[in-house]
Amino acid sequence: MSEKNVDPKTFDGVHRCICGFCSTGSCQLLETVENGKIIKVEPDWESPFNPGPYCQKWKYSVEYIYHRDRPMYPMKRIGKRGEGKWQRISWEQAFSEIADKMKEIVAKYGAESTCGFHGTGRAANIGKGLAKFFAALGSPNFASAAAQT
Repeated sequence: MSEKNVDPKTFDGVHRCICGFCSTGSCQLLETVENGKIIKVEPDWESPFNPGPYCQKWKYSVEYIYHRDRPMYPMKRIGKRGEGKWQRISWEQAFSEIADKMKEIVAKYGAESTCGFHGTGRAANIGKGLAKFFAALGSPNFASAAAQT
C-alpha cells in the first residue's frame, strides 16, 4: 500500500482478494481490514471460485502475513553458516551485492553455471520473469514445477 501512497485507514473494510497458497491461485476470499491491518479472512461464498469445504489454507493467511518470524527486510548473514547471526541491510545493498555476486560467478564459471527454479505456480508471472532473466544472462538452466512456465 505504501507504493501507492494510500493511507492504510482509508483501506479499512471488507475486500475481495485471491488466495495465493497453492498452484491454482484462484480461490476468492474476503479480507476484513481495520486500521490498515488484515484482521480476518474467510471464503467468498458468493464466488464460484471459493475454496469450498476442502482447502483450509486460507485460515492461516493472517498468521502467515503477520507472523513475528517473517522476514520483512533484506538480511545479511554476519556470522558463520548455521550460527543464526543476521544484520538488516537496505534493499539497495541487497540488490547490489546479489548483482555483484552473479557477475562474479558468470565471469569465473560462465552463465551456464547459474540456474533458476520456480515453485508451484503461485505467481506464474514471477516464473516467466525468472526464465527471461536467466535467458538474458545467457543461461539455459531454468526449471519450474508450474505447468504454465
